[in-house]
Amino acid sequence: MPEKSKPAKAPAKTVKIAKPASGNQAVVTRKTKVAPGEGAPVLPLAERARLVAESAYYIAEARGFAPGSAHEDWLEAERRIDGTYRFA
Repeated sequence: MPEKSKPAKAPAKTVKIAKPASGNQAVVTRKTKVAPGEGAPVLPLAERARLVAESAYYIAEARGFAPGSAHEDWLEAERRIDGTYRFA
């Protein structure tokens, strides 16, 4: 008789969330299990603007902070964040 296959384990996804701590930036890392097909982690809606702003900064940094692209950086950051997380 053929052996039954075991279900695939859900991959661990690392989510880094920076939280201000009295003027300093402390980075909190937590791992969330995401089962295949289950979708992205759900975060509070209040986190979206902060995550988009941080992502836009890193996009601008990657292109050398050239002037005139701030709006495009923000839109790209929104696409990346909205494609990575769900917000409640």
